[in-house]
Formats: sequence, C-alpha cells, structure tokens
Amino acid sequence: MKTLQADAIKAESDAQKAYETIVKDTNDSIEEKNRDITNKSAEKANADADKVAAEEGKETAMNEQQQNKNEEADLHKSCDFVTRA
Repeated sequence: MKTLQADAIKAESDAQKAYETIVKDTNDSIEEKNRDITNKSAEKANADADKVAAEEGKETAMNEQQQNKNEEADLHKSCDFVTRA
C-alpha cells in the first residue's frame, strides 16, 4: 500500500514538473514570437518610409524631366526662329 501511495505521489510530482516545463516553454515561445512581431513591425515601418521617400523622389524626378522637356521645346522653338530669320 505504501509503495502504491509513493508511486502515485512520484507520478503526480513528475506530472507537475512536466506541466511546469510545458508552461515555461510555451511562455518563452510566446515571448520570442512577440519580439519577432515587434521587430518585423519596425522593419515594415522602415520599409514603408523608404517606399514613400522613393515615390516622392520618383515624382520629383518626373517633374524635373517634364520641365527639361518643356525647356528643350522652348529652346528648340527659339533656335528655329533664329535659323529662319
């Protein structure tokens, strides 16, 4: 009877230790995943900021290109006038 009781107490103790290990591992995993989420959110925010800056740079370059084309057309018109006169 005492052996059976001792075995039951040991089994319960082993089960408690296994449970505590699972809880600790789960909590560690959750913390790691939360850190990953935080890091990836920061990376995404940086990537979004870079994208916005690149789009603004593209828009500026396109405007400059159009201004250059307009200036080229104006210069071409003035040169045509000089060569015809």
